[in-house]
Amino acid sequence: ALLACAFALIGAPVLGCEELVHTGLQGPPSMATLMLVAVGRPLFSVAVAGLLVLCSCGCAPRVSEFLGAKAWKPLAALSYSMYLLQFVGWGFFGRLWVPTAGALVGALGERSAPWRVALAGWPHIGAWILADVPLSLLCYLLVEHPGMELGQRLVADAAPLKSSGEAPGHGMPPADTASGFGCCGEDVERCLLIEKVAPTDA
Repeated sequence: ALLACAFALIGAPVLGCEELVHTGLQGPPSMATLMLVAVGRPLFSVAVAGLLVLCSCGCAPRVSEFLGAKAWKPLAALSYSMYLLQFVGWGFFGRLWVPTAGALVGALGERSAPWRVALAGWPHIGAWILADVPLSLLCYLLVEHPGMELGQRLVADAAPLKSSGEAPGHGMPPADTASGFGCCGEDVERCLLIEKVAPTDA
């Protein structure tokens, strides 16, 4: 799984970016480039899924410990906002393209090695991230995090209302919220038995 992830990441700068490929190679893409564009993303997805399975079943404890480190929590918190706003910062990102990956790609020619084309894309990715992080941070602080806190408060306020009402059935005592059962801590069959033998009003 790690080798597949590494293989896909090497070609990540050219995945789905035909303009970068044509500009860097100054001509039609090679068969290897076409194959990379076709299978790179599915391969990366399968590799990540396999890696998650290995971590969840305890087969890769070191990788699981590395991915679960506290240092990744800020990035994990921003991940969804970065996904939503990845194209919003395109105007600012375009200005970063010229002095970074734009200059590197412009220096490439027909005989440039594929690994040079791939490496030229990494400043492209870095510039995109730099443009995306500030907007994502604002979105997380002003929208996402307050929304999650509001949802937690609503759920916490609704929980006592569900557990404080009377149990279903005539003549049954109120629910025992401390034990988590619906009839004074008894199991469901006993509650149904009490409901069955309870006297009815004349």
